[in-house]
Amino acid sequence: MSVAWVIGAGSGVGRATAQALAADGYAVALSGRGESELIETGALFPEADWMALPGDASDPLFAEDAVAAIAERYGRINTLVYTAGVGLYGQVEDYPLDDWDETFRSNVTGIFVTVRAALARLRESNGQVIAIGSGASLQGYASLSAYAASKFALRGFMQSLAAEVSQDGVKCSLILPGSIRTGFAGRDPDALPSDPTKKWLVPDDVADAIIYLLKQPAHAWTQEMTLWPF
Repeated sequence: MSVAWVIGAGSGVGRATAQALAADGYAVALSGRGESELIETGALFPEADWMALPGDASDPLFAEDAVAAIAERYGRINTLVYTAGVGLYGQVEDYPLDDWDETFRSNVTGIFVTVRAALARLRESNGQVIAIGSGASLQGYASLSAYAASKFALRGFMQSLAAEVSQDGVKCSLILPGSIRTGFAGRDPDALPSDPTKKWLVPDDVADAIIYLLKQPAHAWTQEMTLWPF
């Protein structure tokens, strides 16, 4: 049985990803800041093997403890999927430094800290790291300077990580999705307008892309995938 650690599993893409992995036979370690949300996610697949590890992904002590707990229970980590992230709107002139710092902690520092903690286990399993970027990894947008900057940084991190660990048998893949019907920036996904000119992905679309990446043969590697609504 393969083991996946999903960070950001309490809602949205992370929750859909955890469901898809459980349906595919993975044991799933669920991380996010809210324990109750992780338990709600796990309750969606009661027949699967899962564990909840609540905490702040940008905290090195949490990451080390989480990896130790996963290793103690399962003996390995095959896949790390980083879906956590925040988007806080605001123009540069008035943007609070606290919001800038929170954006980078969640979108960049968290994956650095969790990957660093799990990397030895991923090398042992010839594992895979999958992160969720954004169309804003490729282009900046007004009122999203912190978010776009963090997603550009995530893209650079994933490319550098791949250059370091691909020779060790660890694949690193970044998915760059377009707009997804989620609670991004505090919005209510069920209240988003049904504008025929605005197209949306749903969390399951990204989860399906993650399963596709994990099912590629050992000799094939998708380093970057763009996923747009159609």
